[in-house]
Amino acid sequence: MLNRKPIASGKLYPSSFDRLENQIKVCFLDKQGPGDFPVSRTNKKKIGVIAPSSSYSESGAISAWSFKELGEIKLPKAYIILGNNDTNLGGEISVFTFTNWETPFGVVNINKENGSKLARSFNKIINEAEPFLENKTIEVQLPFLQYVSRDYFRELSFVPIIIKSINYDELMKLASAVATIKNDDYFNLMVSSNIIGDEEALGFIKNLNSNEYYNYLVKNNLMKKEASPLIVGIECAKLLGARRARLLNYCNGNKENIIYGAFAFE
Repeated sequence: MLNRKPIASGKLYPSSFDRLENQIKVCFLDKQGPGDFPVSRTNKKKIGVIAPSSSYSESGAISAWSFKELGEIKLPKAYIILGNNDTNLGGEISVFTFTNWETPFGVVNINKENGSKLARSFNKIINEAEPFLENKTIEVQLPFLQYVSRDYFRELSFVPIIIKSINYDELMKLASAVATIKNDDYFNLMVSSNIIGDEEALGFIKNLNSNEYYNYLVKNNLMKKEASPLIVGIECAKLLGARRARLLNYCNGNKENIIYGAFAFE
């Protein structure tokens, strides 16, 4: 099977190497960005981050905060990236282990071993290709990851998971399955999602209150698949020992009840 080709390039981020590199640099130096690039990697480990899933022109400066965090810690064995199933194809929870992915920066390796292990850990997780071929919520994070990992290009790998389910019990079981995989080795959790809700939602996330956040979303008719990666990520981070999600920066999104937020689980 050939590498998965980029489908978000030219839409959510530039399609050429030089323009993409320049836009990422602009994101880091933007007034809403961190104002600087990642310094150097250390042996420090981090549980994971939340980064927006919109276009770089809309939310890239906020995303840069999360990637600055990732660029200054020990390179994990793999990144586990949670996104929503924006194509509505496939099962309620899908993982992809079939081939590597391409961006304008080059190839990113799929961590097949742990993706397959995850698929065996919970019967709602289906190892399938179709829902990923046109999915943008995972791909949009890869160029940023490549940029902050450019000295470790060959070692960079990831496990993509997309979620259609909004069933609370299923989301909790997925969080437990991901946490179990992560406990086997040093992985980094990435939640690719815009924040659904208002500033009250930021408080639930900061305090890792996945149940309260879910109930808030249901009460306000906001619980949809776009929020599912957040619910899973918050619960998974808590299971892995996180005590909080530190808010790095945020701004209002382009629609009502959408916030672009960057968090670090710690």
